[in-house]
Amino acid sequence: MNVGNRTELNTWQKIKEALIQCFADRRDLDCIMQELTRTRPFKNENLITFVNRLLLLKSQTIERISNNLNLSEIDQKCQINQCEKTALNTFIAGYSGTIRNNMYLKKPSSLEDAMAYVYEFENFEKLYGQFYEPRIWYYSNSNSTNNTTKNPGGNAAWNVSSIPLGVS
Repeated sequence: MNVGNRTELNTWQKIKEALIQCFADRRDLDCIMQELTRTRPFKNENLITFVNRLLLLKSQTIERISNNLNLSEIDQKCQINQCEKTALNTFIAGYSGTIRNNMYLKKPSSLEDAMAYVYEFENFEKLYGQFYEPRIWYYSNSNSTNNTTKNPGGNAAWNVSSIPLGVS
């Protein structure tokens, strides 16, 4: 549809309708909901980009539900609630390993709560994941000066041992 050369578009309302007809998303609610359900993070995609894609699909779905005049207010609320749960489950399913298991245990109530938890987890990993080595102090009668603290009262020393994470 060529909008620029049409003479019948002489009011703002007619121009607006023509633009919406020409450029609007033609997918139906089921198609958008299916895309929301199947969305997964791309390889090496950061959290913010993945979340933005989910939020866009979620808002498109909610907009379609809200604009559907065939649904009662109660039905709209139920479908919007289902959409929000779907977005949350899709977000959780997009992760694997420890973070996914922890989110299932934490049971976030909304996509925003889940995002906050992931930000917290990733910040912890950035700060402590690579550099954090728990230290075990043990008592030894060794006179070795390597990595020890001398006991002022005798020959025994407290030794410091670093162990990697996951080793007990």
